[in-house]
Amino acid sequence: MKIQSEQSLAAAYRFKNENAVKGDLSQGSTSGNVTAGFDRVDLSGSSGQIQRLKTMMKQLPDSGAGKVAQLKAQIADGSYQAPSVETAGKMLASWRGLNVN
Repeated sequence: MKIQSEQSLAAAYRFKNENAVKGDLSQGSTSGNVTAGFDRVDLSGSSGQIQRLKTMMKQLPDSGAGKVAQLKAQIADGSYQAPSVETAGKMLASWRGLNVN
């Protein structure tokens, strides 16, 4: 399509903007605020969920911190002895596709 005049060009832009606003309204905008030509993101629902998850995570017990500190200390002073038979067994099971705990 070739636009011949400035009036036709202006009419095409008006048509495009009017349809963009109508499209926003027909897609169920919950905020009621429609601004043509701008993107909008509403994070208020997501931020509340994130805050609840953060609170829940803070309440969980720190189950591995003591074990990690103990292993780091053993590795640092050279006293850590890896359980070779158990390690080899888990490696073989992993390579075979088995799930061994």
